[in-house]
Amino acid sequence: MLGRVCRCVGLGALVALAACVEQKTPQVAQAPVAATVPAAPVALSQDWREAAVTVGRWSFVADPRGPQAVFGRPGVEPDVVLRCDLGRRMVAVTLPGTGAQTLTVQTSSGNGQVPAVAMPGSLPGGPPYQGAWFAARDPFLDRIAFSRGRLAIGVSGRPALILPAWAEPTRVVEDCRR
Repeated sequence: MLGRVCRCVGLGALVALAACVEQKTPQVAQAPVAATVPAAPVALSQDWREAAVTVGRWSFVADPRGPQAVFGRPGVEPDVVLRCDLGRRMVAVTLPGTGAQTLTVQTSSGNGQVPAVAMPGSLPGGPPYQGAWFAARDPFLDRIAFSRGRLAIGVSGRPALILPAWAEPTRVVEDCRR
């Protein structure tokens, strides 16, 4: 009988001890809230690495003539288009507008300027575009494709756009090289 009492007391002590242990509930991380204020384009003289990213998102467009990476907001003409011309193995970097003399691209691994030329718009009947062509194997496209975090693209006479470095431009460059 004494053995049975000891077992009961021992079991009761374990239950009491378990009740004293603090139960930790897992903390659920909340997703970051996207900024609701559109980021204004910045002048290239400012530190583009510290500027807010331009509002919009990249999307990939499969086209039989060559893939495209399009940056902008839904329902409006794109802000930037990287498109591959598979027949020529060239990649165009374009922005809407006319009259620019240079296209400037700033990346985490280097900056560059090239002469800007008139380009066809991204949509039939849309506004004219301006930009530059690069050979598909041009190392400068690697800078665009593999920039860390962000890159800045602008044309003379307009503020630069600060773009997130997503996979879509990389895919266009890689697909154009195949």
